[in-house]
Amino acid sequence: MLYSLCMYVCLASNVSDLTKLSQINFYPSLRIYSAEGKLLAQYGERKRTVVKFKEIPNKLVSAFVAIIDPNIYTPEKRSKKSMKTIRELDLFCRSNKKTTNNNKESSRKKNSQHNTQSFTKLPGPMIIQLTRYLISARRPRTRFSLCELVSISKKIKASYSKKQVLEAYLNNIYLGVRTFGVGAAAKKFYNKKLQELSLSQIAMLAALVGSANEYSPRNNPEKARARRMLVLSRMLKQQYITQQEFTVANQQPLEPYTYHNNVKSPYIAEMVKQHMQNNFSNKLNHKGYDVYTTISAKHQRLAEAALRKSLMAYSRRHGYRGVLANNPLNKKLTKSVLFNLFKNYHVQGHLVPALVVAVTKKQATIYLKDGRKGLINWEGVQWARQYISVDKISAPVKTINQVLRRGDIIYAELGEKNRWLLAQVPRVQGALVSLNPMDGAIAALVGGFAFHQRDSHGRFNRAINARRSPGTVLTPFIYAAALAKGMSVATLKNVGNAKNRASISTKNLLGNVSANKQSVPIKGMDENAKEMPVVSLLKKIGVEYFVAYAKKFSITKSQLPTNLAVKLDGGEFALYQLTAAYAVFANGGYKVKPYFISRIEAWDEGVVFQYKSALNCKKCKKSSGNISTTSATKRIQTAQVNLQLNTLLRTMLPRGAACTVSQGKGRTAIVAKEGSSQNQNDAWFIGYSPKVVTSVWMGFDSNRSLGSQELGAVAAFPAWFYFMQKSLAGSMTCQ
Repeated sequence: MLYSLCMYVCLASNVSDLTKLSQINFYPSLRIYSAEGKLLAQYGERKRTVVKFKEIPNKLVSAFVAIIDPNIYTPEKRSKKSMKTIRELDLFCRSNKKTTNNNKESSRKKNSQHNTQSFTKLPGPMIIQLTRYLISARRPRTRFSLCELVSISKKIKASYSKKQVLEAYLNNIYLGVRTFGVGAAAKKFYNKKLQELSLSQIAMLAALVGSANEYSPRNNPEKARARRMLVLSRMLKQQYITQQEFTVANQQPLEPYTYHNNVKSPYIAEMVKQHMQNNFSNKLNHKGYDVYTTISAKHQRLAEAALRKSLMAYSRRHGYRGVLANNPLNKKLTKSVLFNLFKNYHVQGHLVPALVVAVTKKQATIYLKDGRKGLINWEGVQWARQYISVDKISAPVKTINQVLRRGDIIYAELGEKNRWLLAQVPRVQGALVSLNPMDGAIAALVGGFAFHQRDSHGRFNRAINARRSPGTVLTPFIYAAALAKGMSVATLKNVGNAKNRASISTKNLLGNVSANKQSVPIKGMDENAKEMPVVSLLKKIGVEYFVAYAKKFSITKSQLPTNLAVKLDGGEFALYQLTAAYAVFANGGYKVKPYFISRIEAWDEGVVFQYKSALNCKKCKKSSGNISTTSATKRIQTAQVNLQLNTLLRTMLPRGAACTVSQGKGRTAIVAKEGSSQNQNDAWFIGYSPKVVTSVWMGFDSNRSLGSQELGAVAAFPAWFYFMQKSLAGSMTCQ
């Protein structure tokens, strides 16, 4: 059957000139890195990191040679048995290419003579595999004949050195999880560079060749261990390693590798992806790009955690909306039964669907969708008072079986000390942005609870694209305009009603799941009471004057109606925009443009883009090289007005939100502004020091009220405080 098929395709085959290794389409990936060089995301059908042969460790090359083609350097030692299939195909295709009905006998004689020839001119298994990829890469989704495969393989063998063949092979071999090449596999599976891999890890990568899923340590640990030992045994037999190295590597525990992305930052990754598609669309599918962002890995992790904790705390404060479903558990809980129970429920951020299988007054046993089993104690459920309305919840619950029953489908989250807690997906959303006010570099950005959140527009980036009413966070710009027009700080203090400041506690800001009663950490704050004095101030300086002054901060005229609605309604702003505007107050009065990409490198061209940053400096030095320069940015607010404004805002903070940060021998005050829009539809908190500006917004996508008590100092402040305190290494204190 094989011969019949081969005869047909060989007669119709027209071998193309596919032997140029330089023409291989590597399908390079778009890789996105943090400022420190840690991987944020990788896009592309095939995950690949192209490496040069000289960058590949010798032991790694030896491992692949040992398992794939041991005699690649000594083809004369290949056995007839190992080359039988390739030899027969080669002979068959050569004979059928020349055979006609009249010369069958002469063809048989030539075949008989060729059987005695050496195997040295025939391609080995490694070149055959490389050729298979080369043909499919150049002619995707197109069938090719076995004769064509052998013919092109022979041409590649004759045209290229062993090093060139090995480099092409090791950059193209499939190693599982859409990962091609040893460079990408080392980063994906072990989060290491090739030079950092241990011998046991090198052997495991080589063991994946041929059937990556079957030999995966995650899928089949026993098969993976046996396959790794086979690679090490062949390396020992061929004297690539010593007996001691074999023993040590073989005794290493099998690492069920995880798929490493150093930092989860899907919103910033999507921003980079869109930028690349808009600016490099013609080359994006043919070249590999490494994009280095301004994101700090540490700050991004903190930002994700801060917003998530704050949204979960809000959701707990407003009561439990109930279980997802209840199923009578009449059958044995086999894998298929559990699969059917969970198939309509998905992981949402850090929340995992779970099935309640047993309940007592103080404990619930759960099976999680990912196969784990856990317990939920009383402390993880007692927050779950029933939701009635945005401002009303039921009486405290006293036992777990008041909330949960056997057969309930719920969400669970892993809390402190690895204890499972009852949870629910927040309906409220939020965003956080943190940047360097000196040059506008974004250090952290989160656009919602979970990028892959279902049924809640998870991919919508609220930090950039949501336009919300700023409410009272627009007040500092009115104060700045008034100060620029000559009004005194003393006058504005009376307008701001500083004597009637509210108080806020920094304890348990992110919610305490063991609390029996709903707690509201702020009292006495009435934002509407402040509206009328500020409106009077706006009348005094003139709305048109304020609109003109606000334009300096890139606040457009369309966002500021030329009437008193500018304060009462405030137009619509993005958190990203307001953060950049507040950076002026932080850096001494200079306008900066936020940016998130510092440089872009192409695999075959080097640096193709580097951001030209503008700093708030009097004399800026040119950077090295001819790609990037720095320049002084424009001052838009005088130093005197800036100082007066910061002093004023400091006196208006709620008690408990007046924070300072240690800097050397002294301390620097952090200036902040909390705010809410009409009916508490939006909660804001923006705070800054000379080195960082961080802003937080919370609200519903449907633009409804957060609750009568959910002001900026209640809803948004906890996330801001958590992020700032952790990012400043514990050097921040508030009073």
